[in-house]
Amino acid sequence: MLAELDIRIDQLFKVSRSFHGLENLTKVMSERLQGSASDIKRFYAVLRPHLCTVYSIHLNDNYCQEHWNRQKYRDYVKSNNIGPTIFSEESFTLGPLLKSFLFFLRLYQDILAGGFLILNGDKVGPYTSMKDCLKLNKRKEKKHLSLIFEEHLPGYPEWFSEFRKLRNDAKLGFSNSIMVNGLDIGIGFLIVDNKNDSMISGGGKSLKISDMALALQYSIDCTELLLKSSIRR
Repeated sequence: MLAELDIRIDQLFKVSRSFHGLENLTKVMSERLQGSASDIKRFYAVLRPHLCTVYSIHLNDNYCQEHWNRQKYRDYVKSNNIGPTIFSEESFTLGPLLKSFLFFLRLYQDILAGGFLILNGDKVGPYTSMKDCLKLNKRKEKKHLSLIFEEHLPGYPEWFSEFRKLRNDAKLGFSNSIMVNGLDIGIGFLIVDNKNDSMISGGGKSLKISDMALALQYSIDCTELLLKSSIRR
């Protein structure tokens, strides 16, 4: 699954550089797209070694199973002489890194929204966001960008809504637990209930490698749509 992420990271970086010299997008907007994609690629270079290490610990060929049993895992660590330092540092560093991934991708969506607004002749400000572009207007009608996605990239608005909710969970300080489901590793969110001084399940919310791959694919598709729209103008 990491190979799939590698490919999509490179695809996003490559397509973001295709805007250079296009007259229909401002120079600043083109540079923002390239800069944000570069940040995502640099961040992934930091994240990937942690994913690899957690894979080597949790998904050893002799101990790969669909549902992780915590006690069996402890026995496995002990019997195979895997140092607890590796487990604690690599596995629990993975949580903050994966949550950070949400912020990098969320910023990229906002920059994409700004690009579509420029092509439509609308103003772009420092707080332009994809969320606002996908809202209904004052007459409860779909805005220009929603109509574009409806025709050319169906499924994006729904994905973005769920992705944004997950980002908000991370932003509000939700804790996390390491999840293993076959080859799809990631983190599960736990809600910090300050009122009752307790932690409760996050309702099944999680961020896994498959979710990262989907987020990258939607980002690639949306960038390619912006590129095609820029060339047609």
